[in-house]
Amino acid sequence: MVVADCSLTNLIENYGLILEANGWEFLGTSDEYGYLETYYTKGDLVICYDYYPEEGLEGNEIFVWSEAEPAATEWDAELVELMEEVLGTEIPFVALESSTLQYGVEEDESGEYIYIVDSCSTNLLGGYADTLEAAGYEHYVTDTSYGYEITVYTLGDLIIQYSYFPGNTQYLAGNEIYAWVEAVEEGYAPGVENGVVVAWPEDLASDMETYLGEQIPVAPFEAETFDYVYWVEDGSFEGMIADASAESIAEAYEQILLDAGYECLGEGMDSYLVAYMKDNIYIEFGYFPGDDNYVAGNELWIMCETL
Repeated sequence: MVVADCSLTNLIENYGLILEANGWEFLGTSDEYGYLETYYTKGDLVICYDYYPEEGLEGNEIFVWSEAEPAATEWDAELVELMEEVLGTEIPFVALESSTLQYGVEEDESGEYIYIVDSCSTNLLGGYADTLEAAGYEHYVTDTSYGYEITVYTLGDLIIQYSYFPGNTQYLAGNEIYAWVEAVEEGYAPGVENGVVVAWPEDLASDMETYLGEQIPVAPFEAETFDYVYWVEDGSFEGMIADASAESIAEAYEQILLDAGYECLGEGMDSYLVAYMKDNIYIEFGYFPGDDNYVAGNELWIMCETL
């Protein structure tokens, strides 16, 4: 940006005092072109001012520019290569602080994951949810149990976790993105037809028959977001099976249970859950409407004594 006039009088010689009063720092002067140029800086901005003395062209001049690097608009080519290798695709871009940006691949017990982090003192991820949703990702959960928000989005088996870590006495503040593919081992995937679960995963089905004497009727969960966890110990079979569907299957599943001989016992351990029982099998099912921390979805809770 340039600001100039055609004055025959030097009106700018004391401009430095005004700049210093407003927090600008003196950089130096130059007479390379035969007249005095003075430089000040504040953050990434630089101001150069002078009085141009050539006859007929006299005037006061102020030049302003930024020395900040232009904001990136795409991931580094090297990072894109890593994404393609580990994730099979490039995840949506968000501009982090380039001067402190770090990225790479690490591995834990679940496999390889991409990390993209910076040491910026500003949260640059405030709009990343909109970017992800525009690209077809679905919000899975926002966890605040660590004192700051950790947000997870999914697209099929691709998981993106991001957060702004506010820093502490040991670690700098910064923006953090982690991405990985949720691998499903053979035997741990449900039977699926038309996007709906029609058969329990092999391990779950087998253990139901072993410890309960029969399989609990299959609920038509949304296959894309289906997940489950269970354990058998001290004479009990417990677990939870769920999805992150925007549609409730509670009414349909109640009819499936009633047709299979289950008795409806009324409200379960939470107001959105309904309890059902058949012989030694006690379950609760319902549709969780979601809240600020957890995504909505259908839930099946198993709380049974083993045979």
